[in-house]
Amino acid sequence: VCLRTHSGRYTITAKNKAGQKHVNVRVNVLDVPGAPRELKVTDITRATMRLIWKLPANDGGERIKSYLIEKKN
Repeated sequence: VCLRTHSGRYTITAKNKAGQKHVNVRVNVLDVPGAPRELKVTDITRATMRLIWKLPANDGGERIKSYLIEKKN
């Protein structure tokens, strides 16, 4: 299992008969962001409504760029 706390700098070492090579890499472990907080529905009309929310406590390791809103009849 890989966790976000495993993010960081790692050294990879490859060895064979010809020698060895070390490479430093940066690993950024991402996850699914949490749900929006404090979702509120306001300004309800027959055709529209307004949704307001706060960002989730956990962004999954990356800035949230957009949300997908689905409507069900």
